Amino acid sequence: MITRIQLLLILFSVNYLQAQTAGIISLNPAKTVKVISVDLKDKFFDLEVHTKVKNISSDSISLKWKRRQPGLPEGWISQVCDGITCFEDFVSTNIDSVSRINIPVSLKAGEEREFILHVFPVSKAGRGKIYIDLFSMKKPDSLLTTMEFDLTINGLSTSSQRIANEKEDIQLFPNPVIDYVTINHPFEELSHIEIFNVLGQRMGQMEAKADNQYDVSFLPPNIYFIKVQPKKGQALTKLMVKAGN
Repeated sequence: MITRIQLLLILFSVNYLQAQTAGIISLNPAKTVKVISVDLKDKFFDLEVHTKVKNISSDSISLKWKRRQPGLPEGWISQVCDGITCFEDFVSTNIDSVSRINIPVSLKAGEEREFILHVFPVSKAGRGKIYIDLFSMKKPDSLLTTMEFDLTINGLSTSSQRIANEKEDIQLFPNPVIDYVTINHPFEELSHIEIFNVLGQRMGQMEAKADNQYDVSFLPPNIYFIKVQPKKGQALTKLMVKAGN
């Protein structure tokens, strides 16, 4: 039988552990809820969700993360970028001895990194929940906190889809691309083309070409963003999938 003193000690221990966890990592936001409507004919549509992870303790910390996606709609694909590495969709953690993955997320005191969750519905509407659990490498089995993503993707109505198609300003052919991509755009004159990876790092810049065809064979297979910069006006960006040879 638990005495009153023992009960108080248990409650104190639980509150103490919760306070320790709360004083290590902060999430902004901890939970993301999105409901969007998209053109489901675009099978390369990428829903990108950002969460900032900050070390609010006075010591450095190394983090392990693990993705959970119970009940994800069939056909949906998700990919985690943890501010250090963008992992393939089949990778659900940054620490896995079986797969020989050992890339902890290290944060100094006060340091912040941005996690990016990419979700590809692959032309299918639905609602899915994805969780990313965070653990300290010192106690890899003890949960620190969890990012939660509640995402609903609907198809556009006929009228909305027509408007969206009219506003489609950039077309990439082919996409996925292997060596060369043709970029159709609405601008009179281009300044240059820039290519960024999903972490926002610039992978290359090319001067505008009259035939609108660009060599991207130097890029490794992955997801990229093509930024088309006109000589006058605002730049436009389009997602590009680089396939392997």
